[in-house]
Amino acid sequence: MKDLSVVIAAYNAEDTLGVQLEALVGQGPDLDWEVVVVDNRSTDGTVAVAESFADRLDLRVVSAPDRPSGAYARNVAVATCDTPWILFVDADDMVAPGWLEAMAGAMREHRFVAGRLDAKVLNSPSAISRTVPQGDGLQWWPVGPPLPHAGGGNMGIERSVYEAVGGFEPDLIGLQDVDFCWRVQLAGVPLHFVPEATLHVGLRSTLRSMWRQGRNYGAAQAEIEHRFAHVRPEDVPEAARATPPEAARQKSGKVAVLIGMVRSVPHPGALIWQVGWYVGHKLGEPGRRARARTARPRPVTIGGASS
Repeated sequence: MKDLSVVIAAYNAEDTLGVQLEALVGQGPDLDWEVVVVDNRSTDGTVAVAESFADRLDLRVVSAPDRPSGAYARNVAVATCDTPWILFVDADDMVAPGWLEAMAGAMREHRFVAGRLDAKVLNSPSAISRTVPQGDGLQWWPVGPPLPHAGGGNMGIERSVYEAVGGFEPDLIGLQDVDFCWRVQLAGVPLHFVPEATLHVGLRSTLRSMWRQGRNYGAAQAEIEHRFAHVRPEDVPEAARATPPEAARQKSGKVAVLIGMVRSVPHPGALIWQVGWYVGHKLGEPGRRARARTARPRPVTIGGASS
């Protein structure tokens, strides 16, 4: 049995997937591992790019054609794996040297891990229009359960834990990684930060795409906030409890948060992204609230060591 699988969900990633796969070549020399590229209904040359690395990586291509969803695609890929550890990266990012070794080393001691994010390598200064979180620690929201979360593009988890919580939730409109992190921790497995495992992220480069992403994130956050509105601090298992930073403990109004975020990145794209977020959150809130009441995550308790 191999040690781990690196899962990459890909949709029309012909222009970026090769960068990610090239970065994985030569990593983990002391590990027996594989790369699983899951094609989520691509219409370009994504599959051909993936297959071109078959002579340099232990690589499989899996098809996920039933619905356009990265969460669904990841679930399909994991169902084909028999490795004890699963790592997730995205098709438009690039792992740094030593990333695999750092993540694998952390997973020898922890069941759920996430590495750091960096935006400087893959983006021009004009594209860095918002603060990229997870540079020096896990992410926190001032709302929702008192638990951290991490981006799904730099994450690792024990496969048995992944299966116990049911994987990612494909019915959410976005931010499925936040939902996933909270469900895993509410099941009793803490999230551990691995600062040595750096992922270089690619950001949206046009004002239109910044607006669209901000709006989608805002609408998704409204849904997830209401999905977990019933969770109380005492509902968090002792093993997964963590102390949030001061900024996460201060609950501010949405307008104040918006102004603070824009000031932190003085670029027109910051305003576009954050206003998009505010609009998405505001317009999506009533419907998401009603939907979330009937879509609360089922409680799960995971046994075994939870370091």
